Amino acid sequence: MTRTLPDTLGKLLHMRHLDLSWNKKLEMLPKSITKLYNLQTLKLDGCIKLKELPEDTKNLVNLRILGIDGCKSLTHMPAGLDKLTCLHTLPRFVVRGNGDSKQDKEGKLLNLNAFINNLRGFIGITHYSSSEYNMLKIVNKDSMVNVCLKSSKLLCKFRSSYQGDETLLESLFPNNHDFQELRMERYAGTKLPSWVSAIATFLPGLVSIELSVCKELQHLSSSLSQLCHLKCLKLWHMTNVEYIESDVPSPSAKFFPSLENLVLEYMPKLKGWWRDISWMKKEASGVCLVDGTEQAAFLPPFPHLRELTIHECKRLTYFPPCPHVKMLVLTCINEALTFCMKGGVVQSPVPSTITASSSLSSNVSVAYTLQRLTIDNSWVFNSLFREFVGGAVCIKLLRMNILGFTKEGFQSCTSSFRDLVIFNCSGLENLAAIGIEQFTNLKSLEFSACDENLEGMPWKFLHSLLFLTISCHPELVNLPKGLQHLTSLQSLRMFFCHNLETLGECLNSLTSLQVLQIERCFKLKSLPEAMRHLTSLTKLEIIMPSPELKDRCRKPDGEDWPKICHIPHLHISSGLLS
Repeated sequence: MTRTLPDTLGKLLHMRHLDLSWNKKLEMLPKSITKLYNLQTLKLDGCIKLKELPEDTKNLVNLRILGIDGCKSLTHMPAGLDKLTCLHTLPRFVVRGNGDSKQDKEGKLLNLNAFINNLRGFIGITHYSSSEYNMLKIVNKDSMVNVCLKSSKLLCKFRSSYQGDETLLESLFPNNHDFQELRMERYAGTKLPSWVSAIATFLPGLVSIELSVCKELQHLSSSLSQLCHLKCLKLWHMTNVEYIESDVPSPSAKFFPSLENLVLEYMPKLKGWWRDISWMKKEASGVCLVDGTEQAAFLPPFPHLRELTIHECKRLTYFPPCPHVKMLVLTCINEALTFCMKGGVVQSPVPSTITASSSLSSNVSVAYTLQRLTIDNSWVFNSLFREFVGGAVCIKLLRMNILGFTKEGFQSCTSSFRDLVIFNCSGLENLAAIGIEQFTNLKSLEFSACDENLEGMPWKFLHSLLFLTISCHPELVNLPKGLQHLTSLQSLRMFFCHNLETLGECLNSLTSLQVLQIERCFKLKSLPEAMRHLTSLTKLEIIMPSPELKDRCRKPDGEDWPKICHIPHLHISSGLLS
């Protein structure tokens, strides 16, 4: 590792590939490197102290790949890169300066369009200036598939940076129908550029949009929903956005016709999807605008949305219907959130209050069944299945008290329920009160990071259970005696149960058990006699056992070896790499 390289490097005239990646002490390149006219690949990725590229980098006319990803100290690009007509891979472009000084002129390309014409793949534009200027103008770009506008952290900290960010983004006018992905990170402006308002016209081929950590951004584009090919939309840390779009589209307009995956995270001011909702009342003669005390807004549904994540959006009270969602994550949200699955929401005389509409119950109910639900609020859970009346196949409960569940809420899932994951929850004894005995189709049950004793679990009702996992359970000293009722159980896994001392003779009743896995249960020092009777057991895996248990399971003279020697597949390891 060195801060620079010898000038003799320039004598290697026939060199085509030079890889200096991850030279963390390299601060500058010798000027002679620009004499390597045959060089096709120059990799400098991870050279975190590299401050600049040689002034005559433009002379490397055969250069095809310039790797500078991770060059955090790079402050600008040398002038004349537009002459590198063979260059097709450049992961990052650094912009800096606003005056007429030499350093300011560096990085301003005379013909950016010609420069990026052959680029393909991913290019990041890092902007270090905090002033107003019109630095870059992309008029046409036919080969670029992904674009990333990534501002430095400095731009997010000082208010003087905002206008510079907006000016840069406004000037990046992508007149290209082949863009597939648009990603913006740490954009510090308060509004998006004018061309985004017509994004369906200028970028109709977009498949994925990701906006993250745009903390000052207040408005999004009303034409997002018109993108015919958009399949993925992710909005993260948009702390000032109150609404996604302005107006509800007309019944004949397209509304996210291809969207399959939607993520809304850390949007504390988000209230709803549309700012200006035309409230309507359904009458016998049709639908008309009214000024009544109870008015329902009929909202367009997401026709193909399959995966939806809403996290830390505590002011969000209504969401457009999403009848085809299969994967739903709802964490840290408003308890009043409704999905308008019966046709709309109701506005009370106070416009800020939006609740579920009881007047729409006459609409025909459709059995919308979720494949996987992750949720951390019992109140939301109890009300959710009034809209998703088909229930859910797999449910994951996070950090909640089971005592808050109602019997009615769980009973709506009885026919579809297959898998249940309980993470860091209390009140497990209430599972009996909410009617777990009706879960005759429950096949898989997992407890993770639950501090309560499992003896109070209604095990006797879980006759059909096939898979049981217990992990990170500090209170588990002995396996619950109720496990003797799990006569259909095929797999039992226990991970990170540091206080588990004995498995107990309840294993005698697990006549269908095929797989037993134990990992990092350091106080477990022996195996019970019941292991001899597990004739269906085909796999025993013990990862990082206690020294005593490992010694007792030693072949052929370990004290517990006769109890397990009949098992076809044995794996007892003192470490993860064994």
